[in-house]
Amino acid sequence: MDAKALLAKYAQGERDFTGIALGECQLIGAELPDIILRGATLNVANFSSANLSRADLSQALLNVSRLTGVNLTEANLSGCKLNVANLIRARLVDANLATASMIRAEMLRANLTNAHAVAIDLSEADLREAQCRQGNFNIANLSRTDLRGSSWLGASLEQATLNNANGDRVNFQGANLSGAELRHGVLTQANLSGAILRDANLRWANLSGANLRNADLTNVKLSGAKLVGTCFEGANLTDTLLVHADLQNANLMHTTWVNSDASGAKLSGIKLYGALRYNLTLQDADCQWIDLSPNGDQHRVHQFPHARAMARFFSRARSQIKLVVGAPLTPTGLKAFSAAICVTADRHLSLAPVPSIETVSRQTILTYTVAHDGLLLALAYAALMPFHQGREARQLLLNLAAPMKDLLTTAAEGSTMRQIIPPMVRALANTHKQLAPLDQASALQRDDSFLLAPLRLTVINSSNQHLSLFQSATMGSEDPDADTLEDPILISTAELLPPISALLAFAQGCHRP
Repeated sequence: MDAKALLAKYAQGERDFTGIALGECQLIGAELPDIILRGATLNVANFSSANLSRADLSQALLNVSRLTGVNLTEANLSGCKLNVANLIRARLVDANLATASMIRAEMLRANLTNAHAVAIDLSEADLREAQCRQGNFNIANLSRTDLRGSSWLGASLEQATLNNANGDRVNFQGANLSGAELRHGVLTQANLSGAILRDANLRWANLSGANLRNADLTNVKLSGAKLVGTCFEGANLTDTLLVHADLQNANLMHTTWVNSDASGAKLSGIKLYGALRYNLTLQDADCQWIDLSPNGDQHRVHQFPHARAMARFFSRARSQIKLVVGAPLTPTGLKAFSAAICVTADRHLSLAPVPSIETVSRQTILTYTVAHDGLLLALAYAALMPFHQGREARQLLLNLAAPMKDLLTTAAEGSTMRQIIPPMVRALANTHKQLAPLDQASALQRDDSFLLAPLRLTVINSSNQHLSLFQSATMGSEDPDADTLEDPILISTAELLPPISALLAFAQGCHRP
């Protein structure tokens, strides 16, 4: 059968041409929707501008075929061989490309929106400016593929292989690249904002100037990667491997950068304002200066004259508040506690604390982690809001403002205390202004036994120094967290403040954001 005979039979209503052999056939511009060419041999065929929507081409052979501008919307190409095929501007919207082989295919400006392409082989293909939005490319092979200017917005590429791919200016916004292999990939100026890259391998990749804002980079391997000027703002860098990575002038503002190994990394000029950082390994890292200005405009630069100064700056613990409640958390208590948090959030969203919760020895330990020491007292105030006995503790926090200001009179010009105490006191005063009306308006219902229980409040700065500030008179003597407290100062009333020596030691151990 030749192309002319196929068209004639199709015109008569026949649709099933399973297994047909039509190598080198010319079907330019043919209207063949819903045709069945399953297992057909169509190598070197020309289907340019043809309409093959909803066609069944599963297991068909279309190697070196010309399909420029073809309409393959909702077509089934699973297992199809399209190696070295020309699919420039092809329409493959909602197409099934699972396990298809498209090695070295030309797919410039092709549209694969919402395509199902699990385990597809697109190695060395040309996908420049292609639209692959919302597609499923899990376990796909995109090694050495040209992805420049293409869009994979919201696509799924879990366990995909993109080693040595060229993704300059590629759009992976919101894409799922969990467990993907991107070794030696080029992702310069790429948009990966909100992308999920958990457990991905980007060793020796080039992401200079890329946008990874709010991306999940948990346990990502970035050893040897080029990250000059890369934006990680708001990203999760927990357990990220950055050995010998070049992060010069990268934006790490408001990131969660913890348990990360950046040994031998280049860190000069990184923007770190608001970053939550601790448990970092920075052996042999090179960092001459960092930018701590809120806008990342180098208005506030911190210099490191030697490696020891850098090590001291980065070797910080988590800034935390530990609130021990003298009662186990019951389902009704959790409901009342959650409702109180929601009311607090409505009033002061930026300090609506959500803790980790642990129940030990008939007591409940609420642990709050804060971005930096300057917010410790403010977050402690907000954390106490749901509790009846928190009123006295909050008053104690407010009473701390005066002695802390007094510490400034003895502090040397330019010292850490002069930099940390004023913003700490201002943040506390602002939080009080925002949240105090909740007490007056009786907006918080504290009638549950959990919210009426006695309390113990401890603040922990980034030098891992513990300062116990408050303990209700009726609080039990047993301390479920006793092993972590260092010389606790137990305060039972708002009139009795901690010794000035304890406040001084604690303030000296705080770090500015």
